[in-house]
Amino acid sequence: MRPDRSINWHMAWPDETGPFATGMIERINKALQKPIQNLDPADLRQLIGQQIALEYTVPLAIGAIRANPMQNASYYDGDLLQACLKIEAVFWTKHPDQYARLKEFFQTVRVFDQKLHEQVKSFFALEIVSVGMDSTKKATKRKPK
Repeated sequence: MRPDRSINWHMAWPDETGPFATGMIERINKALQKPIQNLDPADLRQLIGQQIALEYTVPLAIGAIRANPMQNASYYDGDLLQACLKIEAVFWTKHPDQYARLKEFFQTVRVFDQKLHEQVKSFFALEIVSVGMDSTKKATKRKPK
């Protein structure tokens, strides 16, 4: 990955100039045109929330979360973390290293917001299967002990 290049450049997508149908679409397009190294937590939350270019945005988001799990990226404390917790399991099965990186961090840190703590706990109850990586493999919930 070249951090001095945009996600659009990496994905071979054109830079859109607008006009855009909504403010959200405009913000997403602007984020996609920024050099990856210049994406801020709000950009990451927006792109991750829309499941866009996760292979580029998730590693950066995990770095930001590890620096401050309750970071207020746009709307409320912990919103970047919450966006990551809502990523579909199929992404994590294809990127178990990123799942492990996030899980390892939360084995040493506790989120004190009760609702967010429960979401973190539920998220890490997933068993991520990385062997085979065929379309029949899915993340599954572990049975409670």
